[in-house]
Amino acid sequence: KEDELTTSKWSWACSVILSRALPLKYSGIMGITGSYSLEDTEVLNAADLLAGFKNDKAPEPGALHTLVPVVDMINHESNEKLRCSLSVTSDGTVVVTAGTAGLSRGYEVAVSYSDKLCGTAPLNRWGFVLTPCPGAEGTPAAQEAIAPQEAIAPQEAVTPPSE
Repeated sequence: KEDELTTSKWSWACSVILSRALPLKYSGIMGITGSYSLEDTEVLNAADLLAGFKNDKAPEPGALHTLVPVVDMINHESNEKLRCSLSVTSDGTVVVTAGTAGLSRGYEVAVSYSDKLCGTAPLNRWGFVLTPCPGAEGTPAAQEAIAPQEAIAPQEAVTPPSE
C-alpha cells in the first residue's frame, strides 16, 4: 500500500527535515509585532522535532525547523572565501550574500552549517565527513567537535519512499 505510513517512510521524512532545515526563531507576538532571527544550527535536534509531533504541550523549542525553498538545497562549505552567508530580515525573508571570493558561473552556492564542524561530527545530521579535527589523529572520540544530534533510531533502513 503506497499511502501507508511505515517506519522507513517516517524516518526518511524526519531525516530530510533535519538535514535541510534552517533554525529560525521568532521573537514577539506572532502576526502583531516581532522579528525573526537565524540561530545556530546546534539548537535543532531530533528530540525537539519528535517532541513537537508527539505532544502539543511540549516546551517551545529554541528555534523552529524551517524549510526555505531553494535555500534548503544549499550545501556546506568550510572555506571562508568561497562560502556565502545567510541572514534573515525582521519579516522572515532569508537573504544569501556572496562570500569574499564572490560567485562565479558554474560554482555552487554554499554556506557554513557551523564553524565547529570537523571530522565525523556532521555525519549523523547531514550525511558527510570532513577532514579530521585538529589533534584528533588516533582518537576517534576527539573527532566530535560538537555533540552529535540525537539519532532517530529507525526500525528498518532509511530509504526514500518509492513512488
